[in-house]
Amino acid sequence: MRIRFFIASLALAAAFLWSSTPVATLGRPGITPVPCGNQPWQPVDPKFDALPGAKAYFGAYEGGVYHIEIPDTWNGELVLSAHGYVASGASGRGVELRVGEPLFRKHLVDTGYAWAASSYRCNGYVPGQGLVDTMALTDLFTKLNAGRAAQRVYLTGTSMGGHVTVLGMHEFPTSFAGGMAMCASGPELFDYDAAVSAAAEAIAGLQFTTDNTRDVAAKMADVFGTPEHYTDKGRAMANVQIDLSGGPRPFAVEGLASQNRFASNNSSGAGSMAGRTSPSSAVTTNKNYKYAIDEAMGLTGNRMNAMVRIKQPDMKIRDAMGPYE
Repeated sequence: MRIRFFIASLALAAAFLWSSTPVATLGRPGITPVPCGNQPWQPVDPKFDALPGAKAYFGAYEGGVYHIEIPDTWNGELVLSAHGYVASGASGRGVELRVGEPLFRKHLVDTGYAWAASSYRCNGYVPGQGLVDTMALTDLFTKLNAGRAAQRVYLTGTSMGGHVTVLGMHEFPTSFAGGMAMCASGPELFDYDAAVSAAAEAIAGLQFTTDNTRDVAAKMADVFGTPEHYTDKGRAMANVQIDLSGGPRPFAVEGLASQNRFASNNSSGAGSMAGRTSPSSAVTTNKNYKYAIDEAMGLTGNRMNAMVRIKQPDMKIRDAMGPYE
């Protein structure tokens, strides 16, 4: 059996057995996606140009708008690519449905893999809907490929697309030859976000509420400074961020400075700490975190743990038997 790019890549993730059973007949019935926002969505023209040596297919279907690209020297295998989080909103780009192409599109085509991707039928944090809409591309691919089904199907994605990938492997374990979840997001990541924002509240002496998250984030920027010009409180907050994300390590300080990740981390859990009720906010908690800080920063770990506001999770949503997969 030849070793191929995607099989080799699975050393970074996990390998799963392949089944020739049609995708539509597999999986536990009754997956319940988080509902799409009740607002109009605007599909963007999905037209795109194929890379040299391939054919492009595009259009609209029940799951949004889609791209499919099939190499002229197709190896018989298909990669489903799930895109990451796209902020939703009543106006602006938040209502536009766009296809997210795989990061390694050219490599796939060059090595003979076909790929397919969807916008999903809505934006927002919707991994369940993303999985349903992405899996529907398999039958659409077969139809557009003159009735020739893929011999093997893989699933991959980054960020929320990584969550889609993990969810797909869990719900439909025999539907895919393998999967690669890159930087997968999900409740544990959101717990980290909430933990950082809770610490930022405590050190800055501010508090997120449902109607002030942007204002508080701006005030925190003044209180903490920037990675190039931290205030004393900013150095303390950077110390906490590094500890929460794994402790002192090479490039941790530089990582916080990259595109001012430090500031975005501080407000990444603002919605959770403000008490928003969307599933991605409701599931979070920082109750399992124990805060630590270098005492040279003027605080002790015990003092930090006493100061930090604890956000409790909504177990009706987070529980394994909750309404959403």
